[in-house]
Amino acid sequence: MKKIFLTDIYRYSDVLRLWYVDESGSADHIDIKYKIRFYVEDDGKKVKYFLRDIKRRFPKLIFGNGSREDFTGESINVFSLSLSDNKEYYKVYDFILSLEYFNQINVYDLDIEPAERFCFENNISPFSWCVIDGECIRCIEDISSLDYDLPSLKIMRLGFENDSKDPAHMKDIPEIFVKIGNGPRRVMVPDEIDYLDDIIKDHDPDIIISNFGDSHIIPLLLDNDICNLSRDVQKKVSSKKERSFFSYGRTLFKKKSSYLKGRIHIDAENSFYFKEVGLDGLIELARISGMSIQKIARTSPGTVISSMEVSKVIKAGKMVPVKKNLPEKRRSVNSLIRCDKGGLSFRPDPGLYFSAAELDFFSMYPSIMVKYNLSGETINCSHPECKDKIPGTDHTFCRRKKGIVASTIELILKRRKYLKEILKAEKDIKKKSSIDKRQKALKWLLVVSFGYLGYKNARFGRIESHEATTAVGRELLLSAKECAEREGFRILHGLTDAIWVLRKDAYRKEYEELIKIIDSDVNNKYKGSGLFDIDFKIAIEGVYKWIYFTVSKDDGLTVPNRYYGVFSDGKLKVRGMGIRRHDTPEIICEFQRECLCLLKRSENIGDFKKNIRRSKDLYLYYIDRLKNARVSLKELFIEKRVSKSCEDYKVSSCISNVIATYSHNGIDIHPGEKIRYILVEDKEIKALPLEFYESSVHSVYDREKYCQLLQRAYEEFK
Repeated sequence: MKKIFLTDIYRYSDVLRLWYVDESGSADHIDIKYKIRFYVEDDGKKVKYFLRDIKRRFPKLIFGNGSREDFTGESINVFSLSLSDNKEYYKVYDFILSLEYFNQINVYDLDIEPAERFCFENNISPFSWCVIDGECIRCIEDISSLDYDLPSLKIMRLGFENDSKDPAHMKDIPEIFVKIGNGPRRVMVPDEIDYLDDIIKDHDPDIIISNFGDSHIIPLLLDNDICNLSRDVQKKVSSKKERSFFSYGRTLFKKKSSYLKGRIHIDAENSFYFKEVGLDGLIELARISGMSIQKIARTSPGTVISSMEVSKVIKAGKMVPVKKNLPEKRRSVNSLIRCDKGGLSFRPDPGLYFSAAELDFFSMYPSIMVKYNLSGETINCSHPECKDKIPGTDHTFCRRKKGIVASTIELILKRRKYLKEILKAEKDIKKKSSIDKRQKALKWLLVVSFGYLGYKNARFGRIESHEATTAVGRELLLSAKECAEREGFRILHGLTDAIWVLRKDAYRKEYEELIKIIDSDVNNKYKGSGLFDIDFKIAIEGVYKWIYFTVSKDDGLTVPNRYYGVFSDGKLKVRGMGIRRHDTPEIICEFQRECLCLLKRSENIGDFKKNIRRSKDLYLYYIDRLKNARVSLKELFIEKRVSKSCEDYKVSSCISNVIATYSHNGIDIHPGEKIRYILVEDKEIKALPLEFYESSVHSVYDREKYCQLLQRAYEEFK
């Protein structure tokens, strides 16, 4: 029996390969035999054709039959199919999904990654302490524990010398650097790349963190026959192709992924999560989801939530459907109009307000999903005792059993709440940073949990649950508004899960008394299913020294999500302005930051008006800088996402000009990729890629266009 720290698990040939670090820090692996099994519902119709076709194609499959519960708890007669050779898993998977009648049969457990299913069934997770005895493994800690110890892991960093620019958009690839732990950076000139093999072998890092490693560094090193990238000499590197896809109204691009075996590889430039929460946040998610940290680093928060939900179903001994099988039920137009209204927003009166407070519901939508037990299988359930309507809807909720979605979100909510509590008390800077990253990782799961509930492919979601969540949210916001008005407060604004309130004699103490009254009122009024120990909680986001609601230049009315203000502690809050947008040039952000710092000093309405007038001096100063070329390229470039292929752009625009320039120079830009460009003064084109502008001696940035952008940014303060 040996104590180990599990770092990674994946399918290799006919076994699962588990990599670990032992108590001495040495890395090794074990192979465990694992039988892959899935199920098909015996509906007596199309299933007979399915069994005929799959037996012909895969004669070595082992068949059985019996009854099992699906995730809703319904007992179903099924055929079980087991692979005698796990190497055929993906062939079987692809064959079943390619059947023309696939949508007419119900398949279960097929698309659960075997390594993840093994973790679910054995209650283990990557980055947890286990013991191994022969081919048996057992976790020796509670993987849901919030307080866990990690071994000292060896980390190596790889990147390009100019690692802020995407090498895919450059003519010449820059030199690679290597950094071991906290040591100095060492630049590897092309002739020295072979030496990198020795460095990896000598230091044997557990984790390699790279910049552009997925798409460039790892493939480049493989082309140079670097053989020590992976610890696994039999299965060195696996990769996924780049792809463009459409999600939530946006065209996105997923870069190529390069997964190491036996060693963890994280590409900081290809990981939303690593940028947001670092290694600590990734480890937190790996432990609670059972997913490989390399996969989490390259996936979306919705995929992590889905894995946690699947884990709950598997651990309960139930089946997971391959495709969503809870379609929206037919209902009247009146029901749709009543229920499907989205979040509530008020239109505030424009102007400047002093001593107002912003009151926010803590994780409002996730809390509603838990309190009202909103899951695909629990909303509008058939239990005779579950006839209570969800406020603002015609839907009912289940009081008998906890739903998969609600149970999963409850775990995340409670976990984050506890981490935030210990974060306040923690004094050690390093520990504080780690805890903060962990709670932020969980926050991102909560942020997307509501949207994922209504996602068309979410296995356990349902559009009725999505509607019910927003309906209760509207009721909560209205109740908070009415409660505040009863206490003599004026409602300045309301937006989804927050209200802005004001009373002339009110200070922080009075606002704290108000939130207690609102808490009591909403929790007495909206009790939910009673299955979960959770209450709605409203808190003071902050008391403003002043807040200003701006007007739209188009209709002279306020915009609900555009305002700026200063809290009593001096912290600025800005929403809906250029400084908050990703495509705003840095020179514009600099200008708005300086204006805000000037306005921040205002103590009364006279100061504010005076500082607004002074901001014109700043505006003229920045206009002068732009007109006289006293700006750097870093301050001028604009970053935007490409929505179409080069040939699909029919009208000349900045983006079409930029990708045409790339294409002319042999560089492909895919739909969904981000590009950086400079607006130029040219008769034929409107913009040039940043990389080409730097090397062009004839190009001049378009002063007039940048001045127009600056003027627009200046007008946002009015």
